[in-house]
Amino acid sequence: MDKTLLTDQVQCIRRIYKRCVSFVDLYLTLAFLNVLSPSSTIQFPSTFLFDIPRLNNFRKDFRDLISVQLCLLLYRELSISIQPNTAPPPLSSFSALRLEIWSILSDLPDASKYSTASASLAVQIALRAVQHTSPNSTTPPANLVTFAQNWIESNIVTGNSKLFSVTESRVFEYFVEHLVAAQGTCVPQTPLRGCENEGAIVWATGTETAMWLLGERMHRVAAFHWTVFGDLYLKSSLRE
Repeated sequence: MDKTLLTDQVQCIRRIYKRCVSFVDLYLTLAFLNVLSPSSTIQFPSTFLFDIPRLNNFRKDFRDLISVQLCLLLYRELSISIQPNTAPPPLSSFSALRLEIWSILSDLPDASKYSTASASLAVQIALRAVQHTSPNSTTPPANLVTFAQNWIESNIVTGNSKLFSVTESRVFEYFVEHLVAAQGTCVPQTPLRGCENEGAIVWATGTETAMWLLGERMHRVAAFHWTVFGDLYLKSSLRE
């Protein structure tokens, strides 16, 4: 476990301490999420042997969540740039486009789905952006589609762009805050909905519920492992 990385992350999330959260819960949660981050190359600990398929799904869903957020960001910026004086699209439009994006991606292999779907995603996002101010439009301009596809390939397909990293950090911090709070207020296997309220997040418009539900799934696994193996993890980290 990279103690320097964990220390830096603790410093970046100081406000969590104001909620009287246990340092142990914070430390374990940071370690857990470091393993699940899309950019992570850390192998899963042997204590998670029977949960490895589930953790692989968490990591995949974490990556998908970030990618869909970036697609919706592109949609928002294109919608506004076409006619700068118009208001951003309503939440219902973001939600509808999110479902369309999931539909495009759903049957594609995980390893290549964003490169394979980049053209289809670009057409759909560009069309919805044009329809924000011209509802009867049926075909987006070719130059807008080209721009959208280049943007997707630069910022989403590789998964290592600066914008992707910034979004990953935001989602990571969201999960830290919610999972740490859950360790102090929820007993293992208690749904997160029973311990806190889902709230609107400006930078995650259209994906708040998906992000919150992924956090709940993570909480269930994390809470069980903290209960069973928490002392082992701490003792192991102190010996490193």
